[in-house]
Amino acid sequence: IEPDDPLEFPEFLDRLKEDLGILVGRPEDDLIIRRNNLSPEQFGPPTSINEEDLRRNVAELRHLLIETGYGKSYADGRTIVTTEPEVLV
Repeated sequence: IEPDDPLEFPEFLDRLKEDLGILVGRPEDDLIIRRNNLSPEQFGPPTSINEEDLRRNVAELRHLLIETGYGKSYADGRTIVTTEPEVLV
């Protein structure tokens, strides 16, 4: 994230996946997690996943970003992620 270019939360999650190979647990991550591979091929035996736990990971990351000041939540449900934490007074 660039200081002058904050990202919406879904874009932030896309960057985590593309740049670092980190999957948090969105529905579109399920097949990748089951395959144990960011590539389209299966790697080893399929992994069993608890989709509720994965969705909870996404919600908790969003919550922690907001709690630490690196995310700001808006009334329309959007969350913006930045490099400059918002200082709560």
